[in-house]
Amino acid sequence: MTQRVSLPYRDEIGSLGDSFNATADRLETNLIELEELAVLDELTGLFNQREFARRPNDEEIQRAHRYERPLSLLILDLDNLKAINDEHGHLAGDQALNDLARSVDGQVRPGDFVARYGGDEFVVMATEADVVEAVTIAERIRRSVAGSPIRLDSGEYVNMSVSIGIATFPEDAGTAGNLMLADDTALYRAKAAGRDQVRQGLPPLVPGPPRHPPPPIRPRPERSCSPGGRSGTFG
Repeated sequence: MTQRVSLPYRDEIGSLGDSFNATADRLETNLIELEELAVLDELTGLFNQREFARRPNDEEIQRAHRYERPLSLLILDLDNLKAINDEHGHLAGDQALNDLARSVDGQVRPGDFVARYGGDEFVVMATEADVVEAVTIAERIRRSVAGSPIRLDSGEYVNMSVSIGIATFPEDAGTAGNLMLADDTALYRAKAAGRDQVRQGLPPLVPGPPRHPPPPIRPRPERSCSPGGRSGTFG
């Protein structure tokens, strides 16, 4: 709302004009706050899942394909949030999520898109980042979180760690949906490897045993020779 009135009167009409302008200012402020609430996570201040889903991810993929640029997606999961909630309460869990959000936001590059995807998961969309640069970003985040225990109101310190999955266009997928699937697989592998890990892309295909193995090679029987040099089995 941008309309304001300017009245030279200082009487009742002027007072009405001032009231109108003050109301318009409050409405404009409220509108800005509502727009922020619609796209920002209330707890961490990062973009929320709705904003991540709204972004034209397939258009980002098409742009990367058109200009032959890589694009990487990182999914991060706070490993021990449930343990923090169970042992120290949900306020401590909220503090852990806030600290993780600051660590992630402080380690990405300017222009990278960071969002809280839900619960204890965060996503980073790193445009023009190949797998090497994506791993570098992920390792910076992982080390930052592992090296920064949170200090609770009680004065107690609690260690945190994150598992991170990475998927890169075009190596791992050619669409936004498949990139997310590849990233979920990589995150699962990071968790299965013991947590506090970074894993990238889809696992390489490991060839299985041949369907019809060749028959075993049998050694040829030795032939004895007579003193004269001829075989003993032939007359």
